[in-house]
Amino acid sequence: MNGFDFDTNVERRKINIFKIGGIWCFKHFFNDREVFNKLSGYYNREKYRFELKNIEKRKEVINYLKDKGFEIALIENSSDYTIKISKYNEYREILKNSIEAYESGRDKIFIMKDLVSVEEAIEKGAVKCLSSPYRHFSGLAPARPTVSQTSQTGGDSNIERCIQIKYLGCNEIDFYTCEWIFILSNVEARELFDIRRWVNGKVRLGRTARIWIERRGLGYSMKISGRGEDGRCEWCRSFFTVLRRKAERERIILSENWRCPFEEPIHPRDRYGRRIEQLLREYR
Repeated sequence: MNGFDFDTNVERRKINIFKIGGIWCFKHFFNDREVFNKLSGYYNREKYRFELKNIEKRKEVINYLKDKGFEIALIENSSDYTIKISKYNEYREILKNSIEAYESGRDKIFIMKDLVSVEEAIEKGAVKCLSSPYRHFSGLAPARPTVSQTSQTGGDSNIERCIQIKYLGCNEIDFYTCEWIFILSNVEARELFDIRRWVNGKVRLGRTARIWIERRGLGYSMKISGRGEDGRCEWCRSFFTVLRRKAERERIILSENWRCPFEEPIHPRDRYGRRIEQLLREYR
């Protein structure tokens, strides 16, 4: 799958560019290879979408597409484009036309690239969501904005606050280290540092694991390093439990496009059992 195909249908000339967390992105299958090649630097091959990470790039791409005859619509509230379907149902065709996807309980939530794709998804068994995935805590009381947010938004307490989370993987040297990237949108970094400080001070077996957070590019890198199940996994579960509770309480949207590779099918204490025992003996 790539950013263009060569079917015989008339190409849709309207492109919706969605605000997803802290970036703007869109999905379109260009019949014109020249157009795709021009935009290929913005193409995320993991998510099959084009991503514009600052206002300057967004303006540049929009002007280029308009010059090529496309009609552009900027979508900040994606509620009308949001559908859900049971994650146990077949949804590959729906995924193909989605701009974003994540799991919520037993459902798979999708933001579709246009309203035609919404109708096609409904025909395949999906249903409309009552709210955008970036408003999915709508049943909670509105959060009180911080002073900085109030000054930036003129007192609008409905400002979208989002944390995108991506898991980068796990490395093994002397310790097992998992790493994530957090992209913050209208959320202060101190929220992450406060949770890190609490977990580092409260989780038992504190001498065998630690959390580090540092600025990296557009976001923050978090590493949890420890001797396998005796430390790191406990740190991880504690950190994300606190983060999710805080997000729910303060209406911070968590876009968690990741899954722990150790929870299934093999638990870390089974996968790394002998190595962990050896490290524990050395530690003691």
